[in-house]
Amino acid sequence: MNSLSSGLAPVYYLRWAWRAYLGLGDVSEIEHAEETLSSQNEKEVILNKDSNQKLVLRSKWHKNKAWWRLCYPTTDVPKGLDSEEAPDFLLSSALGDPLYEDGVELFNKLKECGACVSFLPCRGSHILAYLVDTEKKKMINEKLREFFFGQ
Repeated sequence: MNSLSSGLAPVYYLRWAWRAYLGLGDVSEIEHAEETLSSQNEKEVILNKDSNQKLVLRSKWHKNKAWWRLCYPTTDVPKGLDSEEAPDFLLSSALGDPLYEDGVELFNKLKECGACVSFLPCRGSHILAYLVDTEKKKMINEKLREFFFGQ
């Protein structure tokens, strides 16, 4: 949804980086989402346009849970996140980051699984968001202090 949010790491570069890292093939192999995913709602079509999704689904990585979790963190979430022994999670994502929606999706999945999870969205893009949004930076530092030192 934030595909034009960054000159530092624009979405087309992120897609290329994943294709290169996972050896998924060339961009010319990607079929446009609106041609083949007509059953999806408008938001899904926009999110999947020129996506690596079809290449990943055909790849060897999709069959390996550990690798697939790297690509799609909400997959195969461990059991027992609702127990006393489970770790607490602190997620933060910048509103202008191309991966913002991924952070929100992971937060929702962990919450659904009963995990103790906090989500702090920051204004801005990428790491600069934490420099710009000083209030969120303070909140993140306080949460980290609580997690590590119980204070």
